[in-house]
Amino acid sequence: MIEKKLVLGTANFGNYYGSISKKFIKEAEAKKIIVFCEKKQINIIETSPDYKDAEKILGRIGCKNFRVVTKIPKIEENISIEANYIEKKLNSSLINLKKKNIYALMFRNPLNYIDKNKKKLWEEAKELKKRGIIEKLGITIYDPAELEESFHILRPDLVQFPYNLFDRRIESSGWLNFLYQNNVETHCRSIFLQGLLLRNNEELPLSFSKYEKVWHEYYKWLNKNNINTLEACLNLVINNEKILKIVVGIEDIKQLESILLIKRKKINFPFWDNIINKELIDPRKW
Repeated sequence: MIEKKLVLGTANFGNYYGSISKKFIKEAEAKKIIVFCEKKQINIIETSPDYKDAEKILGRIGCKNFRVVTKIPKIEENISIEANYIEKKLNSSLINLKKKNIYALMFRNPLNYIDKNKKKLWEEAKELKKRGIIEKLGITIYDPAELEESFHILRPDLVQFPYNLFDRRIESSGWLNFLYQNNVETHCRSIFLQGLLLRNNEELPLSFSKYEKVWHEYYKWLNKNNINTLEACLNLVINNEKILKIVVGIEDIKQLESILLIKRKKINFPFWDNIINKELIDPRKW
């Protein structure tokens, strides 16, 4: 069942997220989604203090029956790190969420935590794990190259990475197989590339028309295989046993219902690496 693989992303709970979507989820709608997820046994929520009020909204709605994955807020380069920095940040999240512990604490930009000064933050988080406040420690990456230097130093329990029809670097690099073989929990995000992969040609923003060759190949492949965009995006991940969880962001319950209706299909997925521009698959560069 696809439900068992899903993680509810909350970046747009009470907040505009991304450069394409013009919608955010109001608290009343968020409550309906949480109730729906609980009913469907989607029991992991991904959030962050950087998602503005998302943690507070979850706390007000109530997420006691969910395992929560949250993140350490972005740390400025020249900021002085105070004592118990991680514990203080985590306590703030726990207060917002109205929880006593969380499933996983995620660190962005793992390369920042391999130098002597900032590695102590990771070590502090490991102590919180020993105390049972955190079940798993993880890192979130944009590029598998980040794992080359950081993985063997940090040894995370969980890795979150982008993975979609246009971006299969975690797979082609060999890292997905490595993580799977070493029992590291794998969570993929950006399976719809912020919704771009669900749009037809006429709906694409003008700024993406410069990637005309890529879109042409994509739509041609969909037509040849007689599948729609949602089927294609989801089957790439639900059929991959090496990916344990899929973080999905939605705008309303209807979108989640559509996702749950998707059936598994045997599909031969092409690699478009030779025509994919890195700017297209990295939303930070849009």
